[in-house]
Amino acid sequence: MTVPEGIAVFGWDSESAEVTTQDLGQGLHVRFCIGGNAIVSLGDDGTFLVDDQFEGITPR
Repeated sequence: MTVPEGIAVFGWDSESAEVTTQDLGQGLHVRFCIGGNAIVSLGDDGTFLVDDQFEGITPR
């Protein structure tokens, strides 16, 4: 995976960065990681992810 330019500028390592999640209930979850957080909605009609930072972290 190529390191996104924004992560390299800060010296962050997206491969070894700690990723934690918190279940908010009713199919909502928050992912905490370097460079920003994301919210995930899991439902019968699909999955919706809102991530406002670096695409290199998304697969994790």
